Amino acid sequence: MSELESEMYLAQRMLDHRGPDVFDGTTDREGRKQKFRAAIKACGLEAVVIGSKDKKPVNWREAFKLVYAEEL
Repeated sequence: MSELESEMYLAQRMLDHRGPDVFDGTTDREGRKQKFRAAIKACGLEAVVIGSKDKKPVNWREAFKLVYAEEL
């Protein structure tokens, strides 16, 4: 999955959790990263499971690190 596809997956999951549209008005990766970070924390989603990898659950904190290679 490309970087953009990974971000798009997270964006869809954020909308599923009634969070903001991080792509709205933001065209660069750094801006989206900051929007994701703020939204995850503001919505209290850090520990919420959003998918799986290798048959193991992945929460928002882990997904953010996988996509952006840095801690939430």
